[in-house]
Amino acid sequence: SPHYDLFKPKPNLHRKRKKKRAMKLLFLLLLLLHISHSFTAARSVSEFRALLSLKSSIVDEQSHLSSWKPSTSFCLWTGVTCDVSRRHVTSLDLSGLNLSGTLSSDVAHLPLLQNLSVASNQISGPIPPEIANLSTLRHLNLSNNVFNGSYPDELSAGLVNLQVLDLYNNNLTGDLPVSITNLTQLRHLHLGGNYFAGRIPAAYGSWPVLEYLAVSGNELTGKIPPEIGNLTSLRELYIGYYNAFEDGLPPEIGNLSELVRFD
Repeated sequence: SPHYDLFKPKPNLHRKRKKKRAMKLLFLLLLLLHISHSFTAARSVSEFRALLSLKSSIVDEQSHLSSWKPSTSFCLWTGVTCDVSRRHVTSLDLSGLNLSGTLSSDVAHLPLLQNLSVASNQISGPIPPEIANLSTLRHLNLSNNVFNGSYPDELSAGLVNLQVLDLYNNNLTGDLPVSITNLTQLRHLHLGGNYFAGRIPAAYGSWPVLEYLAVSGNELTGKIPPEIGNLTSLRELYIGYYNAFEDGLPPEIGNLSELVRFD
């Protein structure tokens, strides 16, 4: 009878709603996990492509990069070091492999790179300004190559964590870059053995933790700025060799109490 329907247990609407909400949350969580995995995979693919692009711009006559095959994990390739997830390149060291050609701007698509070295090869062309996108980079060594053109000021804006910048023995021209003083984490700066001209900027006395500074073997003129005496962490200073400075050394050089090598 309809009268007794009033006393029948009703379905628990609250419990149903809770279950529905839980299912929705689970679905959202799974969707997020899928998106996150796809994003990571996509980043890995782009790093994989970046490395292959790098290889295609390099001439490797002695086949040092023969391990760089699309069929293998890039973490196993010569000169490549990955993070613990084995998805991202953290170090790329191609030094001393007798490579020539150019350095591809696609190197900028290695977002977690901390160390980049192509030292002691025959790589030419300009330094790619896109390297500025590698904000995690700590060590950049392009020394002993034939890079030409001027220093790209973009690097000074983007490489905020850079500690070592070695551009020694290339064919770089123009004035010594003032923008480089924005790299406040620098401990080691080698600009020697190039064709930089003009004066040493007074701003070169402003690096707070610089221990090594070399501008020797360029075509520098003018006076050595007394501000160099402000680099109180400096242990090694190389400013002579081919440079034609006026008026000798400023007495402020005497403030460099940590200095152990000077030329």
